[in-house]
Amino acid sequence: MGSPTDVTAVVVQVGRLVQSSATSKPIEQLAGISTNNATSKPIEQVTPVDIPIDSTTSKPIEQRAAAEFSPAIRTASIIEQKDVSTKDGSSNPIEQKEFVTSTEPIEQKDVSTNDATSRPIEQQAITENDVDIEQFDFIDLIFPECGSVKNPTNTNIQWRIRDFGSALDSETIVFEVDSIEVQDTSDFSVTSIAGGLQLDYNPPSDFDFNVLVSVFLNIQDTAAPSNTFEFFCTWQTVPDVRGPLFSDIGPACDSTNVDVLEPITFTVFDVGNGVDANTISLSVEGITVCSGITLDAFTTSSGSGYTVTYEHPEDPFRFDSEVTIALKASDLTDPPNSTLFICCFNIEESEAPQFRGFDPLQCETFVDNATGLTFEVYGAADGVDISTLEVRIDNKLRKVFVRPRLLRDD
Repeated sequence: MGSPTDVTAVVVQVGRLVQSSATSKPIEQLAGISTNNATSKPIEQVTPVDIPIDSTTSKPIEQRAAAEFSPAIRTASIIEQKDVSTKDGSSNPIEQKEFVTSTEPIEQKDVSTNDATSRPIEQQAITENDVDIEQFDFIDLIFPECGSVKNPTNTNIQWRIRDFGSALDSETIVFEVDSIEVQDTSDFSVTSIAGGLQLDYNPPSDFDFNVLVSVFLNIQDTAAPSNTFEFFCTWQTVPDVRGPLFSDIGPACDSTNVDVLEPITFTVFDVGNGVDANTISLSVEGITVCSGITLDAFTTSSGSGYTVTYEHPEDPFRFDSEVTIALKASDLTDPPNSTLFICCFNIEESEAPQFRGFDPLQCETFVDNATGLTFEVYGAADGVDISTLEVRIDNKLRKVFVRPRLLRDD
């Protein structure tokens, strides 16, 4: 074994970083290349040598602070880190962070320098403004007006519509009134006008009183592809506030020289729901007639009613008198509307019966007390009501014998 002065190994530092491998063994000293035997001699350390360093590495390594989450960040859960080879859990778990909405402004950073600027991104609330957009009005005229009330029951419907830029196709019209299509009926007509069409509908019968009428239109134009136009409208008819009407009254009101046996006739008619036959009444001189009345019902496109006739051969009017009659009736509306009509007419004057052929003559003297009394009585035009004939002698009612006789006046 040689002396310590014979060891020639030295340790030299170079200008690069060498990462030593981790080991639990101590560094052994070798005697030399020739023997390669372990020795207890220490390794000789030499004075460090200055190593030139490249200028590119003159900048120190910048150490940055660990990233910190804003106060608005909360921990949601912890992810456990495992060794890939052994799948054993690590004692240093990784915390998972969940970002939540923060009220702090977002800072802008310069892309080239990555420096934060002092001007945060300005967040502005979305504002809503009302904007009026003028839409093309396809309707030029609607009658009756949509939403209108108190329209007559005999109202006709008329619409004027404009085209979309292309002509309207009248063959595609669907026109409904109270959900019934009427475009193919004779009561519906289409007329071409400047820039559109005019639609007219004349209902075959009047609408009911106080009802809501609905009207619907669907039509297409001639564009390719075609545009479709639809419109819906409602309006209301007037309530029924009129009672039945009386007409054709006979004898006519204020007439004169009415025959004592003239029948009373009249017509009662109600526009709308019709006349309630049970409410028709006739009064003559304040007395309600309960018999001798006939009713003939009839119906028209606008309503219904009755023709009333009263005949009274056994109860004639009084001659030379004014007769007052009262007519009353109600309709079938709920609640009903009633009408009272009063009328007067004058009965003809009566010609008094004519007496002739007295025997004995008037004021004759020296007449036998056994002589009978005879005379003739004639009624002008209408004859004599023989039941009314009375003969009194000395104010005493006498029995008479009657023989009919006809007198002709040529």
